[in-house]
Amino acid sequence: MVDENTKDISVLLVDDERSQRLMGKMTLEDLGYQVDEAKDTEEALTLLSAKSYDLIILDTEMPGRRGYELCWDIKSSEQYSGIAVIGTSASFLARDKWFEPEDKNLHPDEFLMKLDLSESYIMEHVIDKLLAKYQ
Repeated sequence: MVDENTKDISVLLVDDERSQRLMGKMTLEDLGYQVDEAKDTEEALTLLSAKSYDLIILDTEMPGRRGYELCWDIKSSEQYSGIAVIGTSASFLARDKWFEPEDKNLHPDEFLMKLDLSESYIMEHVIDKLLAKYQ
């Protein structure tokens, strides 16, 4: 039986901090989204190659490649052109890293502070707005 609150929206949540992934996953699943999680960009790429996602939420600072570097790769790839990207950070100062490329097509679709990931009304509004743009 399918839960009436379940949305046919697949989200990949990428963060090296387990507590952040759990908090974000709980919020997103409570809103009805299907959520997979990855602890770094390498694991995210593995999941991306195996499954189609509607949205990726990326942390800024992680071991290895940074979230904004993966964002730039996703945004420059035809293969992933239909995926919305939200960049996140605990520090507002990190926001600038996401918007460094002059090519605005490489920028994330949205940037949120990590605290916003636990606010269901913010997440639902932002995600609905983004996904409408990609439909």
